[in-house]
Amino acid sequence: MRLTSTLLTGFLATLWVAAPTAAFFRMPCPGRLVDERADPIVSPGAISGHVHSIAGGNGFGFNMTYEDARASSCSSCPIKADLSNYWVPHLYYRAQNGTFVEVPVSGDGAGNLGGITVYYLQRPGANNDPLKAFPEGFRMLAGDPFRRNYTGDFAAQGVSYACLDYNGPAKPETNGFPDYNCPDGLRAQVFFPSCWDGVNLDSADHKSHMSYPISGAYNDGVCPETHPVHLVSIFYEIIFQTNLFADQ
Repeated sequence: MRLTSTLLTGFLATLWVAAPTAAFFRMPCPGRLVDERADPIVSPGAISGHVHSIAGGNGFGFNMTYEDARASSCSSCPIKADLSNYWVPHLYYRAQNGTFVEVPVSGDGAGNLGGITVYYLQRPGANNDPLKAFPEGFRMLAGDPFRRNYTGDFAAQGVSYACLDYNGPAKPETNGFPDYNCPDGLRAQVFFPSCWDGVNLDSADHKSHMSYPISGAYNDGVCPETHPVHLVSIFYEIIFQTNLFADQ
């Protein structure tokens, strides 16, 4: 879970105008569109380097634009005015014989595809910044597919894992895969950067127009002067059924 993407259609522009401080919006997307090697942000028009689990509007495609997203006729998420797309890398188990086996997402089975949960959060930081909605056509990434060690910076802290055990004591969240069984699956969690440069809807690396805070906390801090516009925060959760591989 090192590279997570979103293309937003700006549906929150009016939803958040009168929201009280610390309010949040939780959107469970109970199903997903498809799992495929597609990423119109990182690899437009080409096969992606890895498989993604994709939720949101059915306008998603290899070359998807903002206009394509807005032209979606339906969404796998329950808020039908939201035609945004959300996607995360799919998880695979590497067997002892070297083959890779898809790890099901919670909710998979009987012809259904499990989904992800998306949170929109008001986190204004210590300065109580006014929060802005995502502009139309906004894109961003979180995570780093080439990172092999935990660096401890805010960008690294934004990606975490929760080992789920609904009948036992809660285990601490980790910033890498735990080396023990998770009886009820592994919840991957991604908190996106929330500080925007105020100008660009995207950037060459799909990250530079955004920044994590420079002080406070990765999920509720002070924005740098280079990225002074504080956006509503976005957070993903997806549960992989790693417990199905406990005896392997």
